[in-house]
Amino acid sequence: MHPLCVLTKVVGSVSETFIEDHAKRLLPGRTALAAAVALPESRRAWWFDGPLLVLRDRRRWVRALVHLLTLSRSVGLTERRHLARLEAFWRAQGCSHVLSEYLDVGPTYIRHAKQLGLRWCSFGHGYDVSRSLRSAFWRRLFREHRFADAIFVRSSIARRRLAELGIAQQRIHVTPGGVAVPAEPLVRPSEGGRLKLVTVGRLVGKKDILTTIRALSLAQAESGCEILLTVVGDGPDASRARALATAEGVEGSVRFLGSLPRDRVQEELRSADAFVLHSRTDPRTGDEEGLPTAILEAMASALPVVSTRHAGIPEAVAEGETGFLTEEGDVVGTARAISALAGDADLRRRMGLAGYEKARAEFTWERERERILTAMGLSAQDD
Repeated sequence: MHPLCVLTKVVGSVSETFIEDHAKRLLPGRTALAAAVALPESRRAWWFDGPLLVLRDRRRWVRALVHLLTLSRSVGLTERRHLARLEAFWRAQGCSHVLSEYLDVGPTYIRHAKQLGLRWCSFGHGYDVSRSLRSAFWRRLFREHRFADAIFVRSSIARRRLAELGIAQQRIHVTPGGVAVPAEPLVRPSEGGRLKLVTVGRLVGKKDILTTIRALSLAQAESGCEILLTVVGDGPDASRARALATAEGVEGSVRFLGSLPRDRVQEELRSADAFVLHSRTDPRTGDEEGLPTAILEAMASALPVVSTRHAGIPEAVAEGETGFLTEEGDVVGTARAISALAGDADLRRRMGLAGYEKARAEFTWERERERILTAMGLSAQDD
């Protein structure tokens, strides 16, 4: 039996390893996965070996996403067949709980699922509790989450926004995320005057790699320290980032590695001295972060964090204790933070150790799993 069904848009996305964790690790061996599409093998970063329902093939992914975004009992005959497939899948797998990844996955299907005896829980990750809420269309659909049994978000800001839609606050749970935290913190050599920075994330507006590169250039000029930046991730801003590094004269100090598998990401974190991620509201789209998993992974790796007062980040990074926070778009402030870390290995060690202790206390996968299962009304022993 598979009491939990994770419902998502895409199987295999490199930027959605948190969905991989939900599918594989919340109830190992007792979870089914239903998705609109599955990425082809050449492009997928992960796969699911348990019961899997893919509603459409990749060639028709646009219609598949639209279908999952607007699931309703008032759809046409083709879409009704997909709803019937979902219901048959749930029954065949013995599902009692649905966890939909992102609030725009199936909001108008919640009440029908509950009539089938299913408990419905939803997860808001980032754009769906920021950009989408600017749309009257999505605000109206998201009010259907009033009928969900539980809703998970990454920050208290997101919780407040959903409460403003009329969703009962006691059903909205802040779950910041969970990562693997080693038994002991990584000890790095004390080397002042040189800094190896790493940043991890898709190269998109809300992660603002361009401000990070500008701050790197300024920090090098003002501190006189050797500062290197490793960029892990790919996306639409990649070419602009490379061009800016050349224009700023720091192309020799920046390594662009593209997207990497999870084990390689961990290697880069272990070999770095500090982590930087300049998260901000995307000025073009209004998209925002929830709480980037990469920040939690950096803290677990005992790295000091340089980031921004954006979304849920201040709820994880203790300013002046586990890292530095600046205002969004503040190149000078970011450069000063980088310079401070470059010139003081003891400061890096203290902040990194404080971040590790905070991650061990609050952000382990085991703690995150317990938070989610408890709110869903599931037990790790359920069968």
